[in-house]
Amino acid sequence: IMGHAAAVKCKLQITCSSKGLYGFRSTDEYAVKSIGSAFIDISIDDIVCKGVEVLIMPDSVQPVDILVGRTWTEQPHIAYLRIGNELRIGYRDDLLFCNIELSPPPTKDSLTVSETT
Repeated sequence: IMGHAAAVKCKLQITCSSKGLYGFRSTDEYAVKSIGSAFIDISIDDIVCKGVEVLIMPDSVQPVDILVGRTWTEQPHIAYLRIGNELRIGYRDDLLFCNIELSPPPTKDSLTVSETT
């Protein structure tokens, strides 16, 4: 989702096609409608997705230039992992998560059960 002013500043070719987006309030009525859409290349931490569709929204409803969501994160060549407050992003084929040490899950041996009466 991209704000209209940011799309104009980037000189995007906007296809005028309105698409309704639902909010949390209702599934019957649109919360807002887009102005149009465009296809762009998005790079985050040197990880590139080409031809990602973005909806162009009125600036009055889009407080930031761009929100990156599933159209970027669900590309087949992208991998991401969140551990605590850290987000790691990379190319799936780079196997960047193979060397991450995760805390072992608790075992039954470490649990203590006490009975109270």
